[in-house]
Amino acid sequence: MKAATVDMLRAYLLTASVAASLMELVVLIAIVVFGCSEETFQTTAFRLTVMLILLAAVLAIRQIAAAAFQSAVANRYAAFSGVSSETVAAQTVTETVSISPTCPGRLLVVLHLRLSRRLFELAER
Repeated sequence: MKAATVDMLRAYLLTASVAASLMELVVLIAIVVFGCSEETFQTTAFRLTVMLILLAAVLAIRQIAAAAFQSAVANRYAAFSGVSSETVAAQTVTETVSISPTCPGRLLVVLHLRLSRRLFELAER
């Protein structure tokens, strides 16, 4: 498997695991604070609901990261090596992306680049 594919899979797994951890926290709060029985969380319907929520969370995070990337490109925090902005808008870029250290959404931009299997470099100050 190529390194970019492994990096993409790791990014998706990290995103899903963070969302799953938040779901576990919600379940723990429901048990401790609201007194829900543990059997409630062992049903097939609950498990299917959680899987759908996790899928929706991963897709939402992916969209948020894509919006942060588009914003970074528009505000010149992210630049492609030797590529015009028209080509960037067409999403046909396979060039390395350089990300400014002052980019406000740098973590989301990096997440988007990893999810989309693009090469990137973190620019020095």
